[in-house]
Amino acid sequence: MAAGIVNTGTGATLAFGTSSYAIDKMGITFEGQERAAVDTTHLGTAGYKTYMAGDLVEGGTLTVSCHLDADDPAPIATAAETVTLTFPIPVAGGSAGATMAFTGFVTSFSGDIPLEDRMTATFSVKVADDITWTDHAT
Repeated sequence: MAAGIVNTGTGATLAFGTSSYAIDKMGITFEGQERAAVDTTHLGTAGYKTYMAGDLVEGGTLTVSCHLDADDPAPIATAAETVTLTFPIPVAGGSAGATMAFTGFVTSFSGDIPLEDRMTATFSVKVADDITWTDHAT
């Protein structure tokens, strides 16, 4: 991905390949992608502990805040499907935003129904396989 591109989140989309779940999203947080650090320190190690990168990457989770539509809750009971997050087109120009695509499934869904305010929901999507990142189109 190109360095130095600053943008707002306005225009980002999240698409579900099988269920075609679509809702008015207010925010998307990507969290938890990590690789284990395996301790390789031994009795002959001096100064600092030593480490190597683990073989497997934890894919992480997308947490989505959205308008609550009681007629269309998140597809928590469905199987894994292709999920594609499309970032907004950069303000520096381009014809399409970068994408993040993966196989995932909804793991949680909760709602908030306040007095005299909009109803909102939050759901989480677990990344269940490799993530494919695609740069924005120029």
